[in-house]
Amino acid sequence: MQCPMDRKRDAQTHMATQEAEKEEEARLPGPNRDPGRTRRPQAEKAEGTLEDRSGVAAGEARPALRKRGAAASEKRLTSRADFRRLSKGGRSWATRVLVLKTMPNSLPVSRYGFSVGKSVGNAVSRNRVKRQLREITRQRRLKLGWDVLVIARTPIAGSSFGEMDQVVTRLLSQAGLLETRSEEVSAETD
Repeated sequence: MQCPMDRKRDAQTHMATQEAEKEEEARLPGPNRDPGRTRRPQAEKAEGTLEDRSGVAAGEARPALRKRGAAASEKRLTSRADFRRLSKGGRSWATRVLVLKTMPNSLPVSRYGFSVGKSVGNAVSRNRVKRQLREITRQRRLKLGWDVLVIARTPIAGSSFGEMDQVVTRLLSQAGLLETRSEEVSAETD
């Protein structure tokens, strides 16, 4: 009498040999074997030109791909050292929902950083607040050469976009960082 494990092993071996025999018999036609088969129109290229999918002819320089928000990325504070420098030595202004810390940076641009802690809410809420703050600051013209850190406090989660806009504008004007119309005109004429 054969034990159940041996029967199972024999059945698996038999199935494996049947599959191998089927694979040997299988004949897969090449891509151009069927004379009635039509060619794909995108595979046909104009005579004398070699183009890739982008439509740029061979030998031509491709246009540089610009990363979305590339101009905005150089205006962001990204390093931990910059955040620490601002939090320890920057001048600050505060409201119930936001804290604004600033410090001169001796660069030809002003840079922003956003800090939204876990007390504000889950990741979705925090990212929403950061997106809204980024948009608000993007719309403001700041004096050049400043690093600005915007720290969100817990009550900001219940604030609307309009309320955040008013608070950020008020804090930036208290800090003296908003560019006035007369400064814009004098900068354009220079």
